[in-house]
Amino acid sequence: MKLLPDRVEQLDRLFAQNRYTRTLDDLLVKLRRDAVRDSAAIGQAVPPAPALDLFANETKLPEIDASQLTPAHLACGLRWHGALVVRGLASQAHLQTLTALLNDKIARTSAAVDRAAADRQQIIDSIRKGLPKMRCTPSGCARLFEVYEDVGVDTVVAEYFQERPVVAAERMRLGRQVHGEGLGWHQDGVFYGGVSGSVGIWLAITSAGKDAPALSVLPRRFDELIGVAPGERLPLSLDYTERLTRQVISEIAGDHSIASPNLMPGDALLLDEMTMHRTSEAPWRQPYKDAALTWCFAPSRFPSTGLTPLLF
Repeated sequence: MKLLPDRVEQLDRLFAQNRYTRTLDDLLVKLRRDAVRDSAAIGQAVPPAPALDLFANETKLPEIDASQLTPAHLACGLRWHGALVVRGLASQAHLQTLTALLNDKIARTSAAVDRAAADRQQIIDSIRKGLPKMRCTPSGCARLFEVYEDVGVDTVVAEYFQERPVVAAERMRLGRQVHGEGLGWHQDGVFYGGVSGSVGIWLAITSAGKDAPALSVLPRRFDELIGVAPGERLPLSLDYTERLTRQVISEIAGDHSIASPNLMPGDALLLDEMTMHRTSEAPWRQPYKDAALTWCFAPSRFPSTGLTPLLF
């Protein structure tokens, strides 16, 4: 999409100002939405996989330190191995800020132990303000964008897309979970209407993977949606996950063992809509899990499934 320079310039200026004032969170969501709404699609193909795999011969899930994250590492992780673990993506100061937001949110809601109820209330609050159906508060949205800018994720993803990214407002979440099993095996492409060349950021705010569920991943690239019948209309409902039984997963895994990385606070798992993954089956030994999820897209390939794009 070809974004209007005046709107983008205004957004970037107010975003920088808001780091100090913390008074423009709601407005920034509206500006991010409007900057995309007033633009025209230019249409670009999904970039091909890199010719050189920086993680060649790796059958396990590749891992790098945040200081090593480049567009090439991101591309190789996603397009050759299905996902990429980035250690130390968020700093201790970032985590403290995000945790304070979650503590404040929980203190103000009676549905703190029920994530679904808390999400519903947040959606209602967003609609009342004239915002998209967000599961993340405007403050949480602003702080997450600040984290990603501080660590350079916005630049890395933009170079990977060759376009300034957008995020799906309805698929941006900053939350605390205290129980529940999560989703079974799936590829998010079935919910996004097919191949879009996205980047999902699953950021651990508390530890996850050993004493609380994180994500389990098949560390290999899939170029087709598994379990979708020829000609079947997308997007599918969540019932789709029932098609991907243990036998199906075992057959398509081949020589690749299921990876269930243990994520420490600040670590992130990067994936895309073709990544075969599920909520891990780790036991709940700790009282809760805090995490953030953000789905980024190239504007010209944003899914036409009713989601709301916000300029990254």
